[in-house]
Amino acid sequence: MACVTSRRPPSSSTKPKSLLDDVDALIDAATPEQIERIVSAWTRKAEAEVAQMSAPIEALVDSGDVASAMTAMRKVMLEQSLEVQRLKMLARLSKRLEFGKGSEKLDSNELEQAYLAFDGGVRADGSAPQCPSVPVPSPAAAEVDSETIAALGFSAEDSSEVAASDAAQTAAAEPERKKPHGGGGRRALSETLHRIEAAVRVPDAERPCTLCGRERKCVGHRESVRLEYVPGHIEVHVEKREVLACIPCRKDMSAAPRVELKRKVRAAPSLLAEFLILKCDDALPLHRVREQLLRLGIDLPKSTLGRWWDYVTMLLGPLADVVIGRLLADDYLGVDDTGLLYLKPTDKGKKRPGAKGHLWCFVGQGPLVGFRFTRTWDADEIATHLGLADGFVQGDAYAGYGAEVEVSDEKRRLIPDHKRLGCMVHARRLFHELVAAKDVRANPALLLFQSIYKLEAEYRERGLDHASRGRERIERSLPLFDKLAHWVHEIRPRLRPKDPLGKAITYFVNQEPFLRRCFTDGRFELDTSRVERAIREVAIGRKNFVLTGSPEGAERLATAYTVIESARRALGTERLRPYLIDVISRLENGHPLTDLHALLPVEWADRQAAKQAAREVGSDTAGGDGA
Repeated sequence: MACVTSRRPPSSSTKPKSLLDDVDALIDAATPEQIERIVSAWTRKAEAEVAQMSAPIEALVDSGDVASAMTAMRKVMLEQSLEVQRLKMLARLSKRLEFGKGSEKLDSNELEQAYLAFDGGVRADGSAPQCPSVPVPSPAAAEVDSETIAALGFSAEDSSEVAASDAAQTAAAEPERKKPHGGGGRRALSETLHRIEAAVRVPDAERPCTLCGRERKCVGHRESVRLEYVPGHIEVHVEKREVLACIPCRKDMSAAPRVELKRKVRAAPSLLAEFLILKCDDALPLHRVREQLLRLGIDLPKSTLGRWWDYVTMLLGPLADVVIGRLLADDYLGVDDTGLLYLKPTDKGKKRPGAKGHLWCFVGQGPLVGFRFTRTWDADEIATHLGLADGFVQGDAYAGYGAEVEVSDEKRRLIPDHKRLGCMVHARRLFHELVAAKDVRANPALLLFQSIYKLEAEYRERGLDHASRGRERIERSLPLFDKLAHWVHEIRPRLRPKDPLGKAITYFVNQEPFLRRCFTDGRFELDTSRVERAIREVAIGRKNFVLTGSPEGAERLATAYTVIESARRALGTERLRPYLIDVISRLENGHPLTDLHALLPVEWADRQAAKQAAREVGSDTAGGDGA
C-alpha cells in the first residue's frame, strides 16, 4: 500500500479519533507486528462504521418499506461519493502544490476550453471567442457544472459577455512589439566602462592603392570588442605619521596629528558598503562573505565580520527610522510579512533550534520600502509601528489588522475599517487552486477575475492618471466586481460546510468591503503585488542564511534591508554602491541627525544632480573665460 510519509509525534490518545489518525499511527509504527495490529484495528473500525450506516437501511427493509430503504441507500452513497471526490480534489491540489508550477497564469487554449465547458456558444463562423482560461474538465464534470451554473443564474450569455469583452480588451491592451533600434543586434555597452583601445594598422606593403599606386588615407575604423573580467582588489591605506623625539635626553616625543578620524573598525566606507551589498543585496551569509573577501586576499574571522555588521547597521539605524517614518506618513501604505527564524538563548543543544518571528514590509507610493521585525505574530507588537499609519492601509486577511490594540494610550482597531484595503490576488488564488485541482465550479469566478485584470492592463497601457483610472474603474470594473459578488452570494448557501469551494467563498465574503474599496480611488492598486515584489529579496535571501542569531540580529537585518532596498529601488543597482559609500562616510563624520532627510535616496540623487549641474556650469564658464 503506497502512502505519503509524514513524521509527526504519535498521538497521546489510546483510541484514534478517525481513520486518518489510524494512518498516522500506521506510518509511525516501527515493527511489522505493530503494523499488523493497527491494520486489523483499522479494518474492524471500518466494518463497524459500515454496519452503523447500514443498520437503519436494514431496519427499513425488514419492515417492508423498500422505497424508503432505497432512498436512504442513495443518500448514503451520495455522501460517500461526495467525500471521495473531495479527497481526490485535495490529493490533486496537494500534488500540484508539491510538484506543479508555481505560476498562476493560464494559457489561451485553457481559456477557450473553460468557456466551452460552461455551455458557451460559438460565433457565426463556427469559432469560439477568447475567454479567461481554466484547465479542461472531464465531460461528466462539465455537464454537471453547466447545470449548476444555470441554476445559479450564471448563464451562457453572461460568459459570452465576459469573453467578448475580454477579447476586445486584449486587443486594446496588448501593446505593439517594437523592434530594437537598428533592427536588432547587441545592446550597446555603457560609456562608463573603462576602455583599452589597441590601434591596428594596415601593413605598409598593403597601404598603396592597387589601381593607381598612391598611398591610401584612413577613413574610419572597424571595431572588434572583447569583454575581459578583472578581479576586484582591496587596497590597504596606511597613514604613517612622523614621530619626533629628542635622542640625547630621550624625552620630548610627539607624533604628527591624524589626518582621518579614528575609526572603531578598520574597514573604510567603501569596504563597509561592499559588505552590505554582499550581505543583503546578494543574500550571502557571513561565512560566504568571508569566502568572497578571502578570494580578494584578505582573511578575516567571522567574529570580525560580525563586529563590522553590528557597527554599520548601528550607523544606519537612524536613517532607517526616518524611512519608516516617511512611509507611515504616506496616505497609501501597503503591508505584508514573511516568516524569519531566530535563535533563543534556550535553543542551545536542541536538534531543531529556532523560533519563528516575522519581518514586516511597508511600501508607500514612492520608491521607499521599510522593514520591521517582530518576535511573534501578535497585533500588539506590530501596532508599535503600523498603528502610527495616517492613511489607507492595504494588506491580506491577517486577523490582527482588525484586532483591538493600544495605540497612543487609546484602545482602537489596529487599522480602522474605513481605512483598510483588501487584496484581489489573495482572493483569486483560492479559486485558482480549485481550478488547478480540476474543480470546474470555480471557473465563473476565475472568468470575472480575469476580466477585471484585463481592464487594469488596459488602464496601464493607456497611461491614465489616478483620477481617470478611478472613473474608469467605477464605470467598467466595478460592475464586473458586483457580478462576481452576486455569484458568490448566490452559490454560498448551496455549499456543504466542508466543501473546498466554501473556503474560497468565505474568504471573499469576509474581505468584500475591503476589496470593493480598491475600485473607488485611482490611487489604489487592486492587490499587494508591489509589497510582495519588495519582500521577494528577503524571501530569496532567507533560503541562504535560514535564520538569524538573535532577535536583535533580526532587527539589524531589517535596518540594513530598509536602506539597501530603498536605495536600489530609487537609484538603481549601478548607483547603489556610491550612495552607500557617501552615506556611511557622512554618518561616520557626524552628520547631524536633524538633517537625515537629506540622506534619503531621492533627496541624495537630487543633490548629486545639482552638484553635477553646478560643475558643468563652472566648466563652461571657465572655458568661456579662457577663450
